Amino acid sequence: MPQLVRPRSSDEKPDPRLACWDSFIRGCTGVLMPNFSDGLEATANASMDAIDRLSDFSSLAHHGCLTLAQCAALLVLAKFTQEGTTTITGELTQAQKAYVDYLRIAGLDLAAGKLDTIRHPHTFLPLSQYKRLLSAGMYGADGLDAPVPDMNWLLDLDDCVRWYATHGIQLNRESLENLADLARKEKFTKALETHSPGWTVIRPKRFQGYSEPLFNVLQDAHNMGQPLPTVHEVLGAFRINQPAQIAKLLPGQGFDYYTADGNTKSADLKAIREVIRKMTTPRPL
Repeated sequence: MPQLVRPRSSDEKPDPRLACWDSFIRGCTGVLMPNFSDGLEATANASMDAIDRLSDFSSLAHHGCLTLAQCAALLVLAKFTQEGTTTITGELTQAQKAYVDYLRIAGLDLAAGKLDTIRHPHTFLPLSQYKRLLSAGMYGADGLDAPVPDMNWLLDLDDCVRWYATHGIQLNRESLENLADLARKEKFTKALETHSPGWTVIRPKRFQGYSEPLFNVLQDAHNMGQPLPTVHEVLGAFRINQPAQIAKLLPGQGFDYYTADGNTKSADLKAIREVIRKMTTPRPL
């Protein structure tokens, strides 16, 4: 497999925009979680996974596409940085709140049919083809089995540039590629330099509810050098080997778990994601 980006040599100064990107990602989840789902409940949970993986540019490397979440993030990065210098420092909250607005606009454009060229992340079929299948009744009378687009879906770079233009934002393909390469280079060089997954696990002082099996899943992933598991990956691990603390798995919703007094209580995706956030921390620069 060809090397996608050139590793930074020991005497090469890091581009200051890289630290900007890293800081932007670190703060996004905390700002987005209480805000992003407003009015976008249908896709919010799946979209949060895309936001968790903003630094994963494998789709760009292999298919020449960005996730819709990345399209919005790189747009914010472009607006809040200048060539060779960082202006986002001290303005992270402002930038992250702007990101929420761009994601909301993307959701509205999806609903309005303005992003029908967006592609499924696994089949790479455009949304327009799924609409054809749906209208032909190939997903049943109610269409409930049809895939629902979210921020994990992919846009070709040219389509991404066109989407920017529809909102009066002029950013050419070369500029977009340069921004993506900067963000991708940071992840690549960090992996070479630290040999770590880039996050750590915080052991709770006391296990309660489902915290122990959740901690075990996170610890196993960290020990194997894997990315921070998403809430859906945690649920997948629980499906394979259901912990005794879990009373019932609720597909796509969360689970019921046993409390200390033997009763059951529900935990939805938002609650589980918040526990994951509290139980992990980004690796310091």
